[in-house]
Amino acid sequence: MVYAQSRQRFTSDLDRVMQGAGDGWIVDLMPDIDGYLQALHAGAFAGLGHCRDHALGAGRPVWGFKYPGWPPHLMRQLFDVLPGTRVVCLVRQLADTARSAKAWGAIDDEAQMQAFCAQWLRNLAFMHHWRQDHAVLMLSYETLVADPDLALAQLQAFLPLQAMDRGVLDRRINSPREALDTRHGQRDYVAPAALNASEQRWVDEAMAAARTAGLGGLA
Repeated sequence: MVYAQSRQRFTSDLDRVMQGAGDGWIVDLMPDIDGYLQALHAGAFAGLGHCRDHALGAGRPVWGFKYPGWPPHLMRQLFDVLPGTRVVCLVRQLADTARSAKAWGAIDDEAQMQAFCAQWLRNLAFMHHWRQDHAVLMLSYETLVADPDLALAQLQAFLPLQAMDRGVLDRRINSPREALDTRHGQRDYVAPAALNASEQRWVDEAMAAARTAGLGGLA
């Protein structure tokens, strides 16, 4: 936006310099703005291109990555760059998510808990709106646990996959197995932490706001 808004000044300054009249005061001399922005765009998303090429090289024409809590503006960019993108948004009850995040040290105080709950609500609202015109599957974590066959059927209908290994659902993992977790000094399952009264209040308020907004799938 900054470069585009100043396009005329940048172009004028560059023209003067190229014509040998660049003896005035120039704060910042830029090259061709359109080409420069295209280069920035290509650089910003080169990593996705590498993911695609690596997957193809490994014989995986269908590929993806997991990243929890991507903010809405990055989701918009992802769909712009890769129009064929399909997103599986795994939605879990906020209280359980918050207890797990607290146990792992992602939430250290009440201010961080408040921010965590606010982000959860923003992201959930965005995905519910975004799925109206984009390929987004809102998958309930609780359904995945209680009725895995139903959840896998939903996934298989949504994704371009021929088969899924149901056996992975039998594994309960939230801690590294290959290396000792330095934060907890163990390789075992890390139990969720309890929420204090203030933390529970932030969770309850976010859940109430989600229900009021009609963000379904929440108990």
